[in-house]
Amino acid sequence: MNYKVMVALGLAVWLITGGCTEAEGTIRPAAAENFPKIQQEGTNRNVTSIGEIAGTPLTSQDFVIDGLHLGESLSECIECLGNPISRKIGSTREDCLWSDLRVQFVQDTAYIYSKRPDLTMNQTFSSAGAVKIGIMNSAISTSRGIHVGDSREKVVRSYGRPAQIVWNGPQKQLYLIYEKDAKQLIFTIQDNRVKEILLSFAGEEFPVSHPEAMTSGLRFTDEDFCIAGYKPETDFQEHSWLIWEKKAANPEEEIWYFPGFGVRMDSRTRRISSLFITDNGMVTHRGISLGDQLSTLEFLYGEPQKLEMNLADTHPQSAYIYFSRDKETVLVFYINEKEKTIQNIVSMKNPQIPNPLQPTLDRIRNVRTINQQRGK
Repeated sequence: MNYKVMVALGLAVWLITGGCTEAEGTIRPAAAENFPKIQQEGTNRNVTSIGEIAGTPLTSQDFVIDGLHLGESLSECIECLGNPISRKIGSTREDCLWSDLRVQFVQDTAYIYSKRPDLTMNQTFSSAGAVKIGIMNSAISTSRGIHVGDSREKVVRSYGRPAQIVWNGPQKQLYLIYEKDAKQLIFTIQDNRVKEILLSFAGEEFPVSHPEAMTSGLRFTDEDFCIAGYKPETDFQEHSWLIWEKKAANPEEEIWYFPGFGVRMDSRTRRISSLFITDNGMVTHRGISLGDQLSTLEFLYGEPQKLEMNLADTHPQSAYIYFSRDKETVLVFYINEKEKTIQNIVSMKNPQIPNPLQPTLDRIRNVRTINQQRGK
């Protein structure tokens, strides 16, 4: 199968070929309308509504919130913000709450003791003073104008590709992490919106105890072709904490649908043939999801290594194709040419690389077809 055929048919038909039996036992044809669709923020959404692309590297100013710096003492914060609404004092740390901010401090004595070679402590500290500064509501923004409640896409357009993306599957949250000089700026994303913004030292405890880390690398590493921790041409194993929503199957293939993504695999071997994103509860390793602007894709991924278009249909569509280094895996973004937005995202084995087992598979299919015809 080549890319032109894929574009012409559209992702929905390509993913579910030949009709599949769902887990409940019903049979449905492979119709395009059965494929999950993203709820976009209006059909006329424009670039200005989600922010202009910044394209500038991170600076030290990006790691300052409302005039506060990491490492500042409690007295310095009180001088800037006034007295906190509440204070919770522990043995080594102190948590303070203001109307719009929460700040955690490491006590000076605890930090000094942690550096003494003659003492053994269970904890290590990045610094004395403020080690975490969190924005709790939309009253305060980051230095690039991001507020709680803004869209995930606005974050990546403003800050670029995250150093890491961490997926908290049980809580249905994503964490976009930006790093510089041992400091982290973390955007908690839920329902495709910024829920909280946290500034912290890199060594501090992460907001969740068992996250699935999705670390970005250089241009098109293996991670770029993973979705939700899975990669094409590997064996499928369920995450113990994640429950599938729907299954579809035929004698040769199965498709498992999870919140935000789907997995297509061989029914017998459970070898993954492709992965696809179904809504903006899941993102690629560079922070892209369904409904994003084409300009955001080009900003984070650059020009496609291959571009194919189908302009003959009433809904013109193009495919932005990126290859792994060995050319065996492709990441395909299907673009609505009218809206200039991303309709579908698929990671799969390169269909233009011949399968050495294909002749055998074709013979098996032919035998099955003949036997079915004889049985009629």
